[in-house]
Amino acid sequence: MAASTVSYHDAAAAPDLIAARPGRRRWLAAAIWLVCLGLAASAVVMSVATPTDAGLEANLVPGVGDYLYPLQAMAFATMGLLIVWRRGGPIGWLMCVISILYLLSDEWLIRYIALGSVVHGSRLPGVDWAAWLSAWTWIPTFTLLFMALPLLFPTGRFLSRRWAAFAAIAGSAIGVYAIVEALSPV
Repeated sequence: MAASTVSYHDAAAAPDLIAARPGRRRWLAAAIWLVCLGLAASAVVMSVATPTDAGLEANLVPGVGDYLYPLQAMAFATMGLLIVWRRGGPIGWLMCVISILYLLSDEWLIRYIALGSVVHGSRLPGVDWAAWLSAWTWIPTFTLLFMALPLLFPTGRFLSRRWAAFAAIAGSAIGVYAIVEALSPV
């Protein structure tokens, strides 16, 4: 019996455990979408509840973007849900992960910090933890959005081994940067 070789672009080389059961895949994607919807809705509610004339730093004052960015992230999450629901490829999952990370790191945490520091005078639980998380969680979010998604689009695979090596080196460097930011004082 001759040993078979698996090419780099062979889809069977990397089995997708979630894709093996389409029902589970769909429900997991729908659950991620619902979490994104909850984060977006609560971020908008916190934006409405935060006064604009409370002497906040410029990045904490609610503006038009605080109402539009959650909508944009929900559109991205919806596209991810539709791709996962229809095809189940890694691009849809990546879009779902990017959406939930963006809504958490760049919308919800910022709104929670603003609401906790102005309206409640830092009496909300976890305001310090939220400030620490928001200081560094944007790094993996935008790394996935601006590096991983373009490198994997449209097939969900790298074009060649060189691109995979580039992604590994760049991802490692960005990972070190995220760790440095996480460990630096807020």
